[in-house]
Amino acid sequence: MGQPAKPSFYVGCMNAMSTFSHVLMGAAAILAFALVEEPNPSVYNAHVYITVIGVTLLCSQAILSVNPHVGFEDNFMYPQKSKLYWIIQIIGCTLTLVGAWLGIAAMPGRIAPGLIYYPHGMVGFVASILTAITLVGAITNLLLEEKLKSSTKSLYVIVGTLTIIMTYVAMVLQFNRAARNAVIYRSGTIAITVGLVFAILPFVALVVMTGARVIVTGSIKS
Repeated sequence: MGQPAKPSFYVGCMNAMSTFSHVLMGAAAILAFALVEEPNPSVYNAHVYITVIGVTLLCSQAILSVNPHVGFEDNFMYPQKSKLYWIIQIIGCTLTLVGAWLGIAAMPGRIAPGLIYYPHGMVGFVASILTAITLVGAITNLLLEEKLKSSTKSLYVIVGTLTIIMTYVAMVLQFNRAARNAVIYRSGTIAITVGLVFAILPFVALVVMTGARVIVTGSIKS
């Protein structure tokens, strides 16, 4: 038997960045959970937990889709992979939406000021609308994938990408706000700053991986 072909530099870099991104996403999620304070209402705490899990699922799916050289691609035949992909998309969107609604429910009587004066609230509100559209698209693709036109699927990719961008921007803004508060109250500044960096880097890695895939393969499709 001949020796297996050595992976190219491109494949090695994509796999390394995929692993790096998932580690950072996990670290950002753990820090977000750890920074939830006990005095906060339980509804707000649930907002943080559920939203972070949903956003992490969506970004993880995006990275796995961009990188074709991972186990998710290798271990599933196309029909299985496709259905599993849409199911995870639906779960991620549902969790993100529920978390966003809990965030609104956590501030009764001051919904409008929260959305107007806090960047996290404004971006989160836009992200929740995009997530709802993405959820509808994921359900449609799961049930009617073979009947959909390529333009419709391309539109889903665009909306899905915008959804991930807005949800991660909302998370970064909240880390940034927490960091400013920590400076004022002199508590937890380093941990929150690290969480802010961990939240930014996976998104940067996703953008770099997407660009590399388009340059090397000439296509963004899996």
